This record gives sequence, structure tokens and C-alpha cells, in this order.
Amino acid sequence: MRLSELKGTRQRQVEQTTFPGANQELGTIRNAVAYPTPIEALFQGQPVTLIATGDIVGMSPAEKIVDQDGQLDWVSSDEVTVIQRDVLPLNEQQRNRIFHTQRKTTSQQQQ
Repeated sequence: MRLSELKGTRQRQVEQTTFPGANQELGTIRNAVAYPTPIEALFQGQPVTLIATGDIVGMSPAEKIVDQDGQLDWVSSDEVTVIQRDVLPLNEQQRNRIFHTQRKTTSQQQQ
């Protein structure tokens, strides 16, 4: 399924709206940073790749995604689920394993 088809299923405000005191229209990119490496994710159940994150009027925080057809778009971070395991936060067992390995390496270096 194409990104344009997915976006068509979402309710979205079409007309431009000015936020009071901000002098910026809905969708204005105020800040954006590219990820050093793309991240695998799901958008409305479809696989996408995250390539940047940013601060966008009306949907901050936001993610820049690319779908399987190569279409790019900004979407709200709330609508994206990261599925790439190596970028997800560590669980307690993984943290303990890393801490134990670091402690073991440190004690070996001191001897």
C-alpha cells in the first residue's frame, strides 16, 4: 500500500491554520535532524523507514518516513511504531548483561 493511500485514511486538516502568536502555519518545519542510519518502523501497520525526526507545527514530535515505493512524508511520532530491535530501549535483563560484562572487563584490566 502506498503512503498516499495510508495518509488518505487518516483524518487530517486540509486548510492552512495559523497558530496564535506563533506566526507559523500548520506543517511548518521548525527543526529537523536526520538519523545517522535509517530505522525500520511501521506506519498504520505498513513497513516504512524513518530517516529523520523534527519539530513541526501541529504534529510535534514528527518523523520523516519513506514507504516501500520511495514516497517521503512527515507524520506524527505517535503514529509510528519502531520495530528495529537494536534502537529500542534495553530491558532489565539486557542492562544487567551489559553491566555485568563491563564490570568483569574492568576488574580484569585492573589485575
